[in-house]
Amino acid sequence: MTLDQILEEWRKDAEIDSTELGEESIKIPQLHSKYMKIYFEERRRLKAHEFEVKDISLKKHEYYNGRMSQNELDELNWIPFPKKLMKHEIEMHIESDSDIIKHNMKIVNQKEKMSLLEEIIKNLNQRNFQIKNAIEWRRFTQGL
Repeated sequence: MTLDQILEEWRKDAEIDSTELGEESIKIPQLHSKYMKIYFEERRRLKAHEFEVKDISLKKHEYYNGRMSQNELDELNWIPFPKKLMKHEIEMHIESDSDIIKHNMKIVNQKEKMSLLEEIIKNLNQRNFQIKNAIEWRRFTQGL
């Protein structure tokens, strides 16, 4: 799911029908389950992206070191790196490599989604208190 899709789902699910507080209370476990499922799927994607970055970083290290065979270069569709780099220059090239940056952006995006989902789940965990407060406010305003 994209961040926008999660936000759109939450926009719909976050609404509490103040005329049906009992029904809203009953929906909490289903909503919690829904967002926990999404959370674990997104966490699994994050781990996959992290493993991809490790894999590509190793390949880029071999590439910038000049240790890749022509077969490996052909398989990845890379041209041989034209320069011989010193050790400290290799890390700088790896960090600024467009493939690495692209994969790191995926990780950042996944972490943002997970952060949003964590907040949604926290909100759902507090929903019983919100509903209870709404019921008490009704009683107070009706003089009960």
